[in-house]
Amino acid sequence: MEFKATIDRFEGSYAVLLVGKRDETLDWPKSMLPTDAREGDVVLIHLTLDKKERQARDKRVKSLLDKLTQKNQG
Repeated sequence: MEFKATIDRFEGSYAVLLVGKRDETLDWPKSMLPTDAREGDVVLIHLTLDKKERQARDKRVKSLLDKLTQKNQG
């Protein structure tokens, strides 16, 4: 998924982005914007799912739960 957002303004370490037809606001870390970004610029934001990371985290959580279950049984 890709969407466009307009940099409305900067507030501290965040940029306030306007997104969509209704100009919904999204606070975005300035550190995650191009260094030359300024108010009025339009940025493209691309979102994808990291399925491998999800699987790794699920595996890690399952391992922790298994350890807790074993500990409580013994």
